[in-house]
Amino acid sequence: MSNQQTILQTLFHAFTDKALKPGDAYYEPFLQTQAYDPIAELKATIDFSESESLSLVSGQRGTGKSTELLRLKDLLEKSGCIVLLSDIRDYLSLTEPVEISDFLISALSSLADLAKRDHNLDTIHEHYITRMARFLHRDVKFEPLAITAKTGDFGATLKASLSTDASFKQKLQEATKGHIGQLVEDAQAFVVELVQALRGNNPNQKIVFIVDSLEQLRGTASNTEAVYDSVVRLFNTYGHHLRLPQLHVVITVPPYLIPSSPNIARYLGGNPITTLPSIHVKHPDGTRDEHGLQTLQAILKRRGADVSTVFPDALIETLAQASGGDLRDFFRLTRHTLIKASTKSPIQIPVAANLIEQSLDGLRQEMLPIANDDVQWLAKITQNKGAELPSMENLPKLARFFDGNLVINYKNGKDWYDVHPLIRDYILSRNAILAPD
Repeated sequence: MSNQQTILQTLFHAFTDKALKPGDAYYEPFLQTQAYDPIAELKATIDFSESESLSLVSGQRGTGKSTELLRLKDLLEKSGCIVLLSDIRDYLSLTEPVEISDFLISALSSLADLAKRDHNLDTIHEHYITRMARFLHRDVKFEPLAITAKTGDFGATLKASLSTDASFKQKLQEATKGHIGQLVEDAQAFVVELVQALRGNNPNQKIVFIVDSLEQLRGTASNTEAVYDSVVRLFNTYGHHLRLPQLHVVITVPPYLIPSSPNIARYLGGNPITTLPSIHVKHPDGTRDEHGLQTLQAILKRRGADVSTVFPDALIETLAQASGGDLRDFFRLTRHTLIKASTKSPIQIPVAANLIEQSLDGLRQEMLPIANDDVQWLAKITQNKGAELPSMENLPKLARFFDGNLVINYKNGKDWYDVHPLIRDYILSRNAILAPD
């Protein structure tokens, strides 16, 4: 392999989009340099809360959310808290509707596992998932556990089936509808027991439970609307059950929950929703945001000494503008460009502008085609910078806009929205054709 090929390959690996732990050489502390540091404010909210609290964190994929939650964990631990950070994807299927029953069972099962792994709490009399499985088998008469009960380890069956078996999960939701009160009571009792064990001889120590990845709940072609409706119902109808005694709970939520549920933070205890927006590459009026563009330059240049050799500053800015400040798209575009440069003969270092354009076109094509009614809605969003949700029946479509990154969430003092820069001209030109004379 030539030296130039090695340079491109090294940068390709360096540009991988992954969560960074505090102190990582790749971490650029851009939130800490802004007037609004959402993670610092979230930490202060937990610091100021006394016995318990519930906080929601919203952010699209590609905003560095998991990295910032690791920073939150580090800050809280340095202030004396015990923090348990769960990736709920390991316990709960994120492609099926969610109800309060399966969410609580999954979340507290992960909490018990973390307490065992990180704090040597092997048993709190009995692991929560096993206790819950026994309750479901004995009191709810949940049939799918009956066969497993004969072999004994039905707690493991319950845990595994919640994350992998859609039919099992649906049957569980139906079976527990008349037992929500008992499920919640058992969950609260277990949390109190676990918190007291974690505190040991320090009765005032704060215990924080962070539930990451719930914002990734999304359906398939056959159940999209049901999944989105279930998320709204989980927080609007049962959200008060997520406030657990003596525990400070932080849960990530999808961005569509906020416009669909006005004032939900007030209902759930009053703590403000923490929003992790994309990096601003422009202001709402369309003018350049120099700070945001400089931030993306700095993020890329942290990844290796050869970045400036391969990507001249002008081309980094082109990539930054085209990404809309979405970190995942920013890294995808750089990686795609590196692949294109590596296949040229001779290898192109620095990369040429036409390779950047090819990468932009490739990402743009992934977002197309767009249906005419979607074009008209997206045009309103880019013109008015709001969600422009016409009715709650349209929530699944708005969720699809966020999931597909057709719409990006920003925050300059207040939340605002815009369509992805790569499709903005397409949206406006198509809308002009569709608009009535």
